[in-house]
Amino acid sequence: MSSQRIAVEVDEDGMLEARVVGANAFSGKVPMPLTAAADDLDVRLIRLFERWLQVRGRPWIPAEIRTFGALLHRALFPPEVWTWIRKASEGHALVRLTLTFPSESQHARLASVPWEFLYQPDKQFEQGWFLAGQHGYTLSRHIPSRRGIPHLDPIVRPRLLAIVSQPKTEQKVDADGVLAGIHDAAKQCDLEPEVVYSPSATELGEIVASWQPHLVQFMGHGRYDPGRGEGRLAFADPGGETNWVPDARMADLLVSPNWVPRAVVLHACDGGATDYEAGFAGVAPQLCRAGVQCVVAMQYPVTNNTATSFSTTFYRELARRQPPDVAVQTARSVIAAPEIGAGLIGVPVVYLHSDDPLLAEPEQEGKQ
Repeated sequence: MSSQRIAVEVDEDGMLEARVVGANAFSGKVPMPLTAAADDLDVRLIRLFERWLQVRGRPWIPAEIRTFGALLHRALFPPEVWTWIRKASEGHALVRLTLTFPSESQHARLASVPWEFLYQPDKQFEQGWFLAGQHGYTLSRHIPSRRGIPHLDPIVRPRLLAIVSQPKTEQKVDADGVLAGIHDAAKQCDLEPEVVYSPSATELGEIVASWQPHLVQFMGHGRYDPGRGEGRLAFADPGGETNWVPDARMADLLVSPNWVPRAVVLHACDGGATDYEAGFAGVAPQLCRAGVQCVVAMQYPVTNNTATSFSTTFYRELARRQPPDVAVQTARSVIAAPEIGAGLIGVPVVYLHSDDPLLAEPEQEGKQ
């Protein structure tokens, strides 16, 4: 399959540029539309839509989601840059778009906008479409790792650690569907799964250090603490009560000088959420910056059924040796089907810092 990786990058001065990765092709730097004053109408409208997205139980009307996505498209892409991207995409079966935003400066807040809802508006002879669900495209975020970008060989016999975190003071975590999907994937790609129930944070660190999993699936509860500007995941303390583990601590538990998981999936309601003003404060980007190649999380609360459908599809596609961003794109389309909910298209977010494949092809497995 012919693919083209196009990076869309905003620098610390609010200048945007698109470029073809691995080629000397650039759109040229122009001011990003949303880097205007804080009281700009588009900024206020985006904040309004974000608040709507976070209201539990509120129905997501497709027309409203498309309007929000078109607003994001206008806020991110100057017309000349989007035209350049479409031209650079011609002739390729797969276009892999990555978004990069500054981690510091006054424009760091851009990283918190839910760009996964980007929608190419309708045109006279072209129906509009969501970038996160369009066939032939993938949409992910790039966060540079503090470890740099080492070459990563594909995994021949991956070990997957599934964590079901259920403090007795939190709502029940329904993990059966996700675990069934993991076991189905294990049959297709020689995956070795291990399930642990309600470990403490300390116990999790010990398990990761000793077993060294390539893939980690967290199923539990997450939240964002705006006062501290950090994401947190719920673990059980020795008495079974809730211990909210902050994102930096979570990164320390999963990543060590001797081992870094290749992929982490957060099946937590708010595990992918960041505050509009707080930049890289969520659990998912913290893990990616610590060195995890691929981190997938939910930006907004979802039901267990939605998380199960997403995770099951994601692991099935990985078992078929699809790249992580392609697997996420397929899973997004499944949960955003009309009978489920079009508003879910932008909820899953994927962070990458490397394009290296996760799983080895079957012929590679046979050689080792």
